[in-house]
Amino acid sequence: MQSVKTLPTPEHYDELPYSSYSFAYSHPARLSAVARLFGLTPPVNKQFRVLELGSASGGNIIPLAMHYPNVEVIGIDYSSVQVEQGQQLIKSLKLEDRVELICQSITDIDKDIGLFDYIICHGVYSWVPTEVQDAIITTIQNHLTPNGVAYVSYNVYPGWKRLEIIRDMMLYHTRDMQQSKPQDRMAQGRAIVEFIRTMSHETSGIRQMIDAPWEGLKNKADNYLVHEFLEPVNQPCYFLDFAEKLAANKLTYLADAEPHLSFIQNMSQDKLNELIAASRNNQVMLEQYLDFLFFRQFRKSLIVHESAAGSIKRRIDTQIFADLSYTINSCTEEQNAVTNPAESAETQTTAHVGNITAEPTRRFIFNGQQVVTTHNDIDYAILKSISEFDTQVFTKDAVLAVVAEKLDAPHLELHVINLLNRLALSGAAEIWDQLPTTTPLQTIGNQPFVPDVLRNFYKETGHLSDYRHRTIQLNIIQKEIITFLDGEHSHEQLQEQLKKAYDEGRIRLLDKDNQPLADDRVDAALASHLQQALALFRTTNLLYEK
Repeated sequence: MQSVKTLPTPEHYDELPYSSYSFAYSHPARLSAVARLFGLTPPVNKQFRVLELGSASGGNIIPLAMHYPNVEVIGIDYSSVQVEQGQQLIKSLKLEDRVELICQSITDIDKDIGLFDYIICHGVYSWVPTEVQDAIITTIQNHLTPNGVAYVSYNVYPGWKRLEIIRDMMLYHTRDMQQSKPQDRMAQGRAIVEFIRTMSHETSGIRQMIDAPWEGLKNKADNYLVHEFLEPVNQPCYFLDFAEKLAANKLTYLADAEPHLSFIQNMSQDKLNELIAASRNNQVMLEQYLDFLFFRQFRKSLIVHESAAGSIKRRIDTQIFADLSYTINSCTEEQNAVTNPAESAETQTTAHVGNITAEPTRRFIFNGQQVVTTHNDIDYAILKSISEFDTQVFTKDAVLAVVAEKLDAPHLELHVINLLNRLALSGAAEIWDQLPTTTPLQTIGNQPFVPDVLRNFYKETGHLSDYRHRTIQLNIIQKEIITFLDGEHSHEQLQEQLKKAYDEGRIRLLDKDNQPLADDRVDAALASHLQQALALFRTTNLLYEK
């Protein structure tokens, strides 16, 4: 499909701007935690500088300035439309002194821009020509502080080989539509994929090749699919080639932004030994083999200076888990779990800490997918304690304090540290370092307060970003009350606002038969919805002390 490609221009993104949201894995507090995990000493104060390459309208870096009062962030983007949108947002939030968006090519970055503790480049590297890719690497080499960390995401083979078939279909089918609107081209792109699917037998090679990825793609927004599949440039690479390019520029690969992906899991010891031998004890070769094994299609690589390579510890010091912070998105105990000696290690992460007893296997589901099991009462008490933190940030000391109230056991601190180790390296828990000093409340006061900067951010963007850098979409009830979460409105006054919205037709209440709710039930229903909405504000870390 090379014949239909042209070099990208700003207009490609001006015509259909890419949605600009916060991306949690690129948060400096996550990058710092991963660096510390591997024995490095990243910048330790909260007055760090951040540079984002390909920042669009600033959706990934403006929230950093909202939550860190001393951080300075600069974004570089080629699209004048998106930069102007971001500049207007920055002005409305009164963050001009700490956030700057510059409209220019990455190849033209001023050498006097200075050094940065963290450099972020998400969703750009694979989608730009080779000379811009080279400029990204050079910028990291020249502008990253000696102990700083860079983040670059990119498409990789072998997984993208399958997606290239879908991309080529779309490019071929829309080759004569270069002057058409992106949405019209995407409509035809979707149509050709569905056409090929319906024309082919379900057991055919093409169906087996494209069905699984298309199932996960077909409901994505046009602005995502256009830039992924119809942009002039999309250059996946093998991880090994990327790592070698880093080395040629005096940089070195540290780990994945999801550090558990840099470790071998769910593999028998014999197979593990074979894989290590094949990779000749080389981390880059090992991870390239893992990419083949797991058909990986996307990477989020952390990069440091070559001078830091000698300090990287691939054998993790367990004590580091006593110093980090953690979050989980959910943790539920699976009810009626029973002992199953035949249960495969390939489907679970087992937390064996302390002596195994005859107790039945207890299973906890983290984040809806990771299964963590335990066979002893100490582990069980620790996991139960961790589940109580819900979406809150927690530390080793916080877990220890909770579990100490449940039981008295020797070496309890060591048990907690070892279990946090297991959760972090399996991906069940996220690791953090240097989180904001001001953290959300875990209770709902009578006059709930969402900080002004967050409420104004929502007013301008239609979404929110919490201090964990998660993009938060509000439901209809939350949308009606967020303006009034200024710390001066009581629950009763908030309910009055909901009643007004109901009377004006902005909220509809239906009964179980999908009929309008009876008038005598409206007040109770609105009161219930209000409490549910406030609970969501709490669990998404948006309520603060005024």
